[in-house]
Amino acid sequence: MKIRIFGESHAPEIGVEIEGVPKGTAIDGAELQAFLDRRAPGNGQGGMSTPRKEPDRVEFESGVSDGVATGEKIRAVIGNTNTRPQDYANVQTVPRPGHADYASWLQCGKIPTGGGKWSGRMTAPLCIAGGIALQMLKRKGVTISSSVTRGRGNDEIPDGDSVGGIVEVVATGFPAGHGDVGTDGLESKLAAAFFGIPYCKYAVKAQGMIWGLIATIVFGRFFCDAICPLGIIQSFVNWAIHPKGHARRVCTRLPETKAQRICRWSILGLAIALAAIWGLGAVSMILPISIIGKAIVGWWPGVMVLLIVLILAAIGKGRIWCNWICPFGTIYNVVGKVSICRNRIGAGCGNCKRCFEKREGDGEKKSEESGGGEGTSRRAVLKGMAALAVADKFTDGGYAPIVFPEIPERECSILPPGAGDRRRFSLKCVGCQLCIANCPGECLTQSVKFSSLGQPEMVFDKGYCLSECKRCAEVCPELALGDMEAERKDIHVGVAELQEGRCLRMTGVEKQCMACVRKCPMKAIHIIKGVPVVDEVSCIGCGACEHVCPARPMPAMVVKGYDTQKIIKPIGVEDLMGEMRHLIREGYAAVVAKDRVIIAKYKGSGLKPILDAIGEDEQIFKGAIVFDRIVGRAAAAVYIVGGAKEVYAEVMSIGAKKLLEKNKIMATGEQEVEEIINREKTGMCPLENSVKNESEPQKMYEILKGRK
Repeated sequence: MKIRIFGESHAPEIGVEIEGVPKGTAIDGAELQAFLDRRAPGNGQGGMSTPRKEPDRVEFESGVSDGVATGEKIRAVIGNTNTRPQDYANVQTVPRPGHADYASWLQCGKIPTGGGKWSGRMTAPLCIAGGIALQMLKRKGVTISSSVTRGRGNDEIPDGDSVGGIVEVVATGFPAGHGDVGTDGLESKLAAAFFGIPYCKYAVKAQGMIWGLIATIVFGRFFCDAICPLGIIQSFVNWAIHPKGHARRVCTRLPETKAQRICRWSILGLAIALAAIWGLGAVSMILPISIIGKAIVGWWPGVMVLLIVLILAAIGKGRIWCNWICPFGTIYNVVGKVSICRNRIGAGCGNCKRCFEKREGDGEKKSEESGGGEGTSRRAVLKGMAALAVADKFTDGGYAPIVFPEIPERECSILPPGAGDRRRFSLKCVGCQLCIANCPGECLTQSVKFSSLGQPEMVFDKGYCLSECKRCAEVCPELALGDMEAERKDIHVGVAELQEGRCLRMTGVEKQCMACVRKCPMKAIHIIKGVPVVDEVSCIGCGACEHVCPARPMPAMVVKGYDTQKIIKPIGVEDLMGEMRHLIREGYAAVVAKDRVIIAKYKGSGLKPILDAIGEDEQIFKGAIVFDRIVGRAAAAVYIVGGAKEVYAEVMSIGAKKLLEKNKIMATGEQEVEEIINREKTGMCPLENSVKNESEPQKMYEILKGRK
């Protein structure tokens, strides 16, 4: 589930928004209120809690109807009745010890009344989400309990000492197949839930820039020299035009002229000003990644800028664009001057430029500094760091090997929802990466493909695309994700496919694994005959199944991208019945649909296909519309026990129709008969005969299971 709390301690109300609660989930209001009452101050805290009294009555504004979740975002609020902002007048400028007042002052410029959104009062909406989660887990056979295993009474606490003690939280009945290895493990999520402080752990998501600056401090201006595609192209052109006069840079500091410094800093200042006024799109044409991307897709401004860069590289004997124009080059140049591993120019340097002369050999020789001594070898440092990374990858404390998950290779990368046609998206996207930084599902990353370098694409090692989220379209400054007028659940960015040789159920490693079935927000995966089956009509390609799949090193569920994203909406009732009837006439024994979407279809004869289906997934027929080839009293009993809503058949017995209608299930047979006969047409069907003297569907189902 995804949760977001809102409100402030002394505001009119506080609340929580919850995403991911399945449609049809029962929410017991009385049980939830009892759980909240346990949190309320004064209930067994020994007089050590706040004297503030609040009733904490929960009101559901959306997402819950008559005690049942609708599948939409749940919004629950608690009204604040005992608000006393005047009591905090003396601490508006003085941070309180043990509170988040100082952090609030740094972020917002003020200390809010009573702690505002940082207050302990905000644990109340967290308890709403926790109480709902407890009810959901309880129905799955999972119980959460807590106890104080060691503590001290009030009489044992010396003055000035903390309370102390150990609180133990235990989860029982937790099934296999949840969580992941490494940093995304179940233990990590539990630790974050127990020890995370809401709203006090904001972090800047510019991880790539931060790591780039850190690496530059350590290794110097390596991005411009070895990674940036524009820098590499300039070096190649310069070498091709001036093979003898081309100099390989050995030192990290090239003596600058006054004109060069003025030019560099003027362009950097202009870029910052344009970005502040008109956004990142205004400076996209002078950013190296954007230049390459625009030129590749054939956008003429990008092509013209790239040609200018190449002409400058051909005329000069150096990367003029990087050294004079590129704002990134200026930033990395400044940071690189304090690099730990750079070669330093001594005070006695006479600017002879011999250190820039072309050298023969493989480049393994160390450069000599004018100031004397030997510089640190960057290559040696990189080799050492790589060795440490590899050693850490394959061992965990020396006890057991760790197999880290790998990202599957895809013939067609998965674009963010709303991208639509790939060419249109490539022309509009400037590679600003705001969608990556703001993705709540943490499933967007920069493309490393030459044709889409720097533009966003989906990977599912860290997260997956939320089924109701449109954040990427909201933050896009160039409207590159403009097709998000449609509902997110109707935009299909890809489809999940099962890799049978990797599935734990099929390989026998974990025959009860249900990770993909439980995680799928669209309920598009069902276990049929012991194998996960994906309904391509319902699957939106969100990657939730790939993210949680415990198979290693490659997941068993892999999402395949579309060349052009699809907008698929549930079909109408008439069209649905026509499609189901068509599948029956093509040879399928039964077809199942929910929410006007076909979720399963079975081949075979007799009752075996539907008995196998309900044996693998007890919820497969619940609330569903079923179209069967032949329905007698035996098949009717299976559908009643399974909880079907409507049953249609090409042939239906009169007894089956009466049994279904008696159990409040709509029944329609295109042809009604007195009884279902055997294949030889010599008498009653054996399964029908076995239950002819029973009238209770559950007893009939037990008899049929024994004869399967």
